[in-house]
This record gives sequence, C-alpha cells and structure tokens, in this order.
Amino acid sequence: MDTNSSVIARLSQTARRALIRCKDAARYSPLTETLLRTGILAQSRFTGSKPERLNLLTRAYRLAESARARGPIQRQLAPDLN
Repeated sequence: MDTNSSVIARLSQTARRALIRCKDAARYSPLTETLLRTGILAQSRFTGSKPERLNLLTRAYRLAESARARGPIQRQLAPDLN
C-alpha cells in the first residue's frame, strides 16, 4: 500500500511539474506575445473611446519586444501624445 501511494504521489508531482513547464512555455513564447499584441491592436481599432484606445495601444506597445513591432504602434500613438 505504501509503495502504491508513493508511486501515485510521484506521478502526480511529475504531471504537475509538466503542466507548469507547459504553461511557462506558452506564456513566454514569442508567438504568444505576437498573438496578444495583434489582438490588442485589433481591439483598439474598433474602440470608439479615445482613452480606451490609448490604453490598448500602450498595452500593445509594452508587449512588443522588438523595435520593428513597436514602430507602427508608436506611429499610432504619436498624434495623441504630442
């Protein structure tokens, strides 16, 4: 009985660690950043409220990791921030 419970405990712990690794891989994947940024930018285009639009654009800017991705967002923000 004791061996069965320890085997089950080890399997459970291994599964838990694998799940954490998968979540981390998805969270920190460059593709995830791109998808989140694209979704936020699309949402900002359909938002009627200017403050909400600026909020979404600044969130997308923070998610952008490269200058190439930040450039278009910066150009959209520039008229409202100057």
